[in-house]
Amino acid sequence: MKIDIFPHILPKKYFEGLRKKAKEGADFSRVGSNAALSQIDIRLRLMDRYPDVMQVLTVAGPPLETLVPPSDTVELARIANDEMAELVTKYPDKFLSAVACLPLTDIDAAIKEADRAITQLHFRGVQIFSNINGEPLDAPKFRPLYERLVHYDLPIWIHPW
Repeated sequence: MKIDIFPHILPKKYFEGLRKKAKEGADFSRVGSNAALSQIDIRLRLMDRYPDVMQVLTVAGPPLETLVPPSDTVELARIANDEMAELVTKYPDKFLSAVACLPLTDIDAAIKEADRAITQLHFRGVQIFSNINGEPLDAPKFRPLYERLVHYDLPIWIHPW
């Protein structure tokens, strides 16, 4: 078995929410060129070609916090994580687990969502982007999140951005 640990996905309700709540000028053009990101039936047909490959799902960029106002990040992160958990449950022969999408404009909410995704949804880590709305990953405001994640001893996927 081979495990793809960084396959991007835009779950349907999450993607619809992004488009509906996106800031003016948000660019979704890259998504349109890869239907397997947002259409699970296409992804599953592609995966059927490689029966020895399983995936650990990760939300595709652009980063959530760059697309929607801070007031919408908590709800959309939760939607993304719930949908990925549903896919893992529905297709256990295709998806081993998922990695949490976090609302990084609100660190307290990000910690709560990480806790929920790891303890209730059984996710195997979290994903962050290489800068968070222009702030470096080592900014002091992110320290509480990292301190919480240390307790889980799970990876943090860092996506270049």
